[in-house]
Amino acid sequence: MFAPTLITLLVASVAPQHPVAQAWEHFPVFVWAEKPGASEIVRQFGGACVRRDDEARELRELGLDYFVFNAPGRNDLHVERESKDYAARWQRWYETRDPALLVREPCLTAAATRERMAKQLEESLKARDGRQGFGVSLGDEVGLTAGGGPEDICQCADCEAAWKPFAAHRGIELALSAVTTQGALDLLREADTSALGAWLARREFHQQVLLDDLGELARRSRALSPATPVGLLGLVGRTAFGGVSIERVLPQLDFLECYEVGDAREMAFTLRRPEQRMLATMFLDARGPVFSARKAWEFWMYGGDGVVLWSEAELARQPEQRAALARAIADIRAVQKRIGRFRPEPQGVALVHSDASISAAWMRDALGDGATWPKRFASYQEEHGAFELARERWIAMLWDIGTMPGSVPLAQVDAATVARFPLLVLSTVLVVDDADMLRLKRYCAAGGRLCITGEFGWIDSQGRKPNVERIKELAALVPSPLIDARGFDPSNHSWSWSSAELSARLGVGDAATAPFSISDTSKYARTWMLDGAAVIGAALPFETIRTHGKVSEQYWPERIAIDVGDAWRIEWIYPTPGEDGVVHIAPGDAAVFRMTPKKN
Repeated sequence: MFAPTLITLLVASVAPQHPVAQAWEHFPVFVWAEKPGASEIVRQFGGACVRRDDEARELRELGLDYFVFNAPGRNDLHVERESKDYAARWQRWYETRDPALLVREPCLTAAATRERMAKQLEESLKARDGRQGFGVSLGDEVGLTAGGGPEDICQCADCEAAWKPFAAHRGIELALSAVTTQGALDLLREADTSALGAWLARREFHQQVLLDDLGELARRSRALSPATPVGLLGLVGRTAFGGVSIERVLPQLDFLECYEVGDAREMAFTLRRPEQRMLATMFLDARGPVFSARKAWEFWMYGGDGVVLWSEAELARQPEQRAALARAIADIRAVQKRIGRFRPEPQGVALVHSDASISAAWMRDALGDGATWPKRFASYQEEHGAFELARERWIAMLWDIGTMPGSVPLAQVDAATVARFPLLVLSTVLVVDDADMLRLKRYCAAGGRLCITGEFGWIDSQGRKPNVERIKELAALVPSPLIDARGFDPSNHSWSWSSAELSARLGVGDAATAPFSISDTSKYARTWMLDGAAVIGAALPFETIRTHGKVSEQYWPERIAIDVGDAWRIEWIYPTPGEDGVVHIAPGDAAVFRMTPKKN
């Protein structure tokens, strides 16, 4: 049941080859609507998420877009922190630390939970005359704990029974209830890492339970309705105690939606197959309509295929926001109609992702919390954790120097990785096994280069500290030079290199950066894709702050000039140049153009 390769093998055998029921090519928009049917706002944007049978009837009659939300039900896979029952149980546990309270309700291992989800899924697939629009979503923000909060849950009898073979496979003899965060923290305060092996295994066990449930639901959906695409919403990637492993759930899905958290989107864009589609949930930006419009353009130019708008009520309350988003969506659709699907692929440089290191970094940060460590929620960790801040800074810097950064799981690094990502950044990769060292050796032997920043190889997955410093061991193994940047701590924004210096020190060449430059002092996100012999490019100004005394204002440049060199000619897709040939950009908009080679 818990063999590490089980899901990958099963998914590979059932990967669907069917077309999506409705056309993604027009960049669909699904409004979170409070009432069933096609309201004015739903009709304006062209679609909605549906749940009950009657919600899709009018949408179908009008030819509007929809997909089925939470087809297996919501409450089993999503624990709501704000619910009274959960809040009361959590508070009792926090005050008493009574392990009897560490039982998830409902338990994801229990047969009754799985049967209930399977029955609800079957009922959803039979509803609406079997027509599911763009497909069915297995859930939204699914996870073991509420919001990925730090709880040693679930340790009911079902979980204890499932844990035994999982632990035995790893040589662990402890009962599930004996592997506790408090116990591991107590030893770690004495510089003893011996308990971290079992603690990391427990994190992996619970993740596997969740993946098993999602995998079974996906397989059941395809067995009952082979032509229905399957998706998942609200992904943030793995956190120390919650989330969903994107690299392991992605092969089971036809569409998915990632929040802009950590490297979730970078990993999804890196690993998705050509037929898989990416959604984004868009919330109205509190800074104003321009910023909401910018979010839509940004997601599209990163390779997004459609958006979910939150929500009908918010759009009704804020007509200026609604108008700005409607204009941006209309312009994106017009651009896509001209150029087809815009699907740039991360390339050149990628961050190396390590789920175990995320958990280990949480543990080290929690050392300073004392008895309050259960309040180190995933959202707090994302904003304050040393690992998370460094990751966020790296992603921002790599976009800044003109690359399209990717994210690659450490377990998937091999010699073939070099072709797409000749440079890998290992930022605070704390957990490194001998097998990982061999992967990195094969990568470097094929010509890859590594940038090591932050601590590297603090422990292995068994909690053991290495006899030899891992970076020295790595330097002896690999033929290419390492970029040793361990003294740099991007979590406190202490990097002193300019964009040009960063690009030079990393050795980022022309193959990794945008094939065009922008004649402007502003900073831009840049993406591009090959279109036969041509290149489709897109550029979007970063949000910039000008300070005038004590007053700060955010601005966009009024015009943009793209330099494509002497070998290319440029054709403007959006916006249209003025009579004077100058391209003026409206605030919030992106620039889109085609580069074609000049004939000799």
